[in-house]
Amino acid sequence: MVDTDRAIQLIQERQRELQALTSVSDARWHTWRQTTESILRRVLGDDHRLVSDFVDVNWTPYYSEDYPRYFQGAVRQSNGILDAAIFEIQELTAPAEVASDTAIDPDLWQHVAHLIEQEQWSQVASQTCIFVEDKMRQWAGLGPEAHSADLATKVLHPETGKFPLGVTRPEQDGWHQLGRGFVSAVRNVDGHRIQQRDDLKRYALGVVGTGSLLLTQLRFQHQNSFVKP
Repeated sequence: MVDTDRAIQLIQERQRELQALTSVSDARWHTWRQTTESILRRVLGDDHRLVSDFVDVNWTPYYSEDYPRYFQGAVRQSNGILDAAIFEIQELTAPAEVASDTAIDPDLWQHVAHLIEQEQWSQVASQTCIFVEDKMRQWAGLGPEAHSADLATKVLHPETGKFPLGVTRPEQDGWHQLGRGFVSAVRNVDGHRIQQRDDLKRYALGVVGTGSLLLTQLRFQHQNSFVKP
């Protein structure tokens, strides 16, 4: 599946190329048509209605004297199909398909869903980190003085932690280090400055996934021992 932003970019590039075409006898038209159909099939699926509509566009008039008008009509029809494809990708692909309370810890999802819908990716990352740290502190009954790597150790350390994760010592060490890395590296970055990066959406969703993983494992192993608010 092509990334949403990349899919829209590819279709918009085909739209710009379309405006430069003047004839089906132009070799560029054959390349454009094949490339565009391939992109639509990859993004929407072979059975999508818009793919069929694109394939069915008739570029050849019955009478040669109608050619210029007929060709421009096919251009407008194709452009409209590409606009519809962008709309479906941009507007009808709900954030819930990327993440939801069925795939993400439900409390975390409730906390960041509106930010994902608004594509506030920097805030998605920072609020995820803050939320995970707050939940760890709350569930373990720790005060506000416990934070960052110290908090992760007090909660996840294999021997002294309130809620060690995993069964074997290597697993427990791994979960402990994951928790320390999350609250030290990610939390300290996103809690103190706004990141400027081209892959911010992918990064933010990765932060959500990692935070959800920690919360999910804590619930799985220790939910009955959580300190009630």
